[in-house]
Amino acid sequence: MKLHKYLIAMFSCISIVIVNGNAIANEKAKKEFRIQDEIIAEAKLTNVHEEKEANISANNRINRKNNILFFSKDLFSTTNPASRKKHIIKVIEEINSGNKLVTENVKLQVQNPGVIEGVVEVMAMSPKNVIVYIEQLNDNNFKPIDKQYVSQTNEDVTTKDIDAKAEFPMMVHVIKRFKPHILPVLKGSIVDMPNIDTIRHNAFSPEPLPRTNKKINLGVYDVGRIKTVKMENYGELPLLCNIHKEMSSYIVTFNNPYFCLTDGKGNFRIENVPHGKYVLKTWHKMFKPVSVSVTVEPGKYVQIDLPIIKIKR
Repeated sequence: MKLHKYLIAMFSCISIVIVNGNAIANEKAKKEFRIQDEIIAEAKLTNVHEEKEANISANNRINRKNNILFFSKDLFSTTNPASRKKHIIKVIEEINSGNKLVTENVKLQVQNPGVIEGVVEVMAMSPKNVIVYIEQLNDNNFKPIDKQYVSQTNEDVTTKDIDAKAEFPMMVHVIKRFKPHILPVLKGSIVDMPNIDTIRHNAFSPEPLPRTNKKINLGVYDVGRIKTVKMENYGELPLLCNIHKEMSSYIVTFNNPYFCLTDGKGNFRIENVPHGKYVLKTWHKMFKPVSVSVTVEPGKYVQIDLPIIKIKR
């Protein structure tokens, strides 16, 4: 009788262990399934972001035929910070590319053009955003590309129609910044200034337009609107925003399209240069200009060593 009770008690304990073991196994299985579901959901979300980025990238494109950049309306709608940052970087890259493209398109079409390249050295400062340019070429007889969406008035500042597209050259309001910070353009260019930020902006010049006594103020304008500034003469135009004090930029006008901006290491490269003898100069808002003579031969690269640039006193 005692043996019988002992056996019953033992089998009861075994049953409890088995049940508990099954319960633990079930919980573990459920947890694994939950993890798998989370992984699948995250993968789907990643795919959605990647698909959205692909669509935005397709919409933020340069139409090289008619000099227009299309901005996606979804540029800032994403709540994913990494995706938003990628979108903004992509747009800025396309703006820089488009600005360079309109400059290249007005250069002389010559056989066997040369290339001028080199490195700018700046004393105790970053060599980024120094403009290197040829002072005179072809008697500086150049005309910027005509824009498709342009006001028929002769005013220095205009507002584009609500359905008009943004055209190069351009400088945009984005993330409380002017981008690009330094914009070199050909004399006579009309610069588009779209507001592609999420807030209203302003732009005004504390100094007159080059070679004039006229200061400009674009006023405060909404997201999606485009203002334009006509740059008729050689020189520089500083711009500020009276809403956001941290915003500043320069539009710098040149007499010919043979100019470029240095990168973060001071490298520069001016392409499609006709053969001849030229004076190469530099511009920067804080540095003294330097100049050097250069001879370009047909189809050849010319490596230039510019003097070290010093800060203005």
